[in-house]
Amino acid sequence: MYVNNIEKSKARLERKIKAVMACPQVGTTPAQPTPCIILMPNPSNDAVVVADSWSETPRHDVKEVQVISPLGHTVLYTKGSARFNVSSLPAATYFVKVVTRHGTYLQKLVVE
Repeated sequence: MYVNNIEKSKARLERKIKAVMACPQVGTTPAQPTPCIILMPNPSNDAVVVADSWSETPRHDVKEVQVISPLGHTVLYTKGSARFNVSSLPAATYFVKVVTRHGTYLQKLVVE
């Protein structure tokens, strides 16, 4: 039981460290530090949530989400929601542009 809890804590800490190390905010640097976003789950073949990298809870300040194909075409676009569905997309690695009130972020998303 304790080993299982330790493994879960370790995996969660590793995800947070990875999110902080790869915090790709696009644009100018704001005066205040801003939280980063992560896409959960990643890889995915169904629903994806834009989450805060620290708390792993859905972001409530998402203005728009744009999923961009490997060829640079927008294949999915949503406004005002931190959730989107990629089940209709073919398997590939996509870029996801997320606009929040804190800035614009770019993340990779693997669709299986």
